[in-house]
Amino acid sequence: MKTLLLTTLAAVALLATQSAKAVPTITIADNNSNTASVSDASGIVTYSGALGNWNINIDTGIGGPPANFHNGTATHPALDLGAQNQFNQTASGPLVGNVLTVTFTDDNLGPISEVMSQIVTGFSFNNMTAVFHVLVNNVVVSTITGFSGLQNFNVTAGSDSTVALQAIFTATDANAFASIDTGASSVPDSGMTLAMLGAGLGALALFARSRKNA
Repeated sequence: MKTLLLTTLAAVALLATQSAKAVPTITIADNNSNTASVSDASGIVTYSGALGNWNINIDTGIGGPPANFHNGTATHPALDLGAQNQFNQTASGPLVGNVLTVTFTDDNLGPISEVMSQIVTGFSFNNMTAVFHVLVNNVVVSTITGFSGLQNFNVTAGSDSTVALQAIFTATDANAFASIDTGASSVPDSGMTLAMLGAGLGALALFARSRKNA
């Protein structure tokens, strides 16, 4: 009886540990208390939909591992975040919810001890600014301001670590748009950057159409 009880308790503890571990996740949130998130254990995660006054959000994160991406491994991870986001406020007056934070988090990584690179490329229309972070275990380790940049940074982290890419957009116009790609890996990921910027052209067409219909 005692053995059965101990076995049951061990199984419950294991299930609790497994359920506590997240899977790669994209979270988007504005500064007006609107938020949404989506997860996918494959490592390829996409959020598509409106959020507050952000009427276009097409955000895709790829994490290697678990996805087979850019030769990424637990000790040498590779992440990419592509985002196309439009702010469109039809009401007059002060802008509401005009700051959008998009975060892609990959987990169950490490141990990591290496120099990584952060890369950002993209463009914007109508007074949109952006700041991009790389976070390790929820601590910012690298920051690029603006829609283009490349820099190296050191990472030392143990097992069961998280690495996240974060883009913070601020619209200062009632109708503003941004298309970006940002990545973090041992080697800058130019191929994925071009792919995501290509996808951004589709969102740009939506942006132009919405301005025409406004």
